[in-house]
Amino acid sequence: MTVFFIIAPLTFILLTSLNWFFGRSKSPLAYLIPISVIFISMILIIIAFIIDYLEGIGIFGFALFIGAAVALLITAIISSSKELKKHLF
Repeated sequence: MTVFFIIAPLTFILLTSLNWFFGRSKSPLAYLIPISVIFISMILIIIAFIIDYLEGIGIFGFALFIGAAVALLITAIISSSKELKKHLF
């Protein structure tokens, strides 16, 4: 369980910094990178359920999923608020 609390914040920090870097140049990679990490984590979770070994791969997959999903959510909220601010002011 300790791995979960280490991997999830590291994933969040790494993806948020990458999103910030690519978001400044208005690149679609700001959204594609977290979505691809979410897809990879879902594959890891499915593999963990198939081999019935949720302790290692499953926890790692869940941690990646949570970190990437939160990073994608925050990126989308920030992007939407910037666009809304441009239209209102």
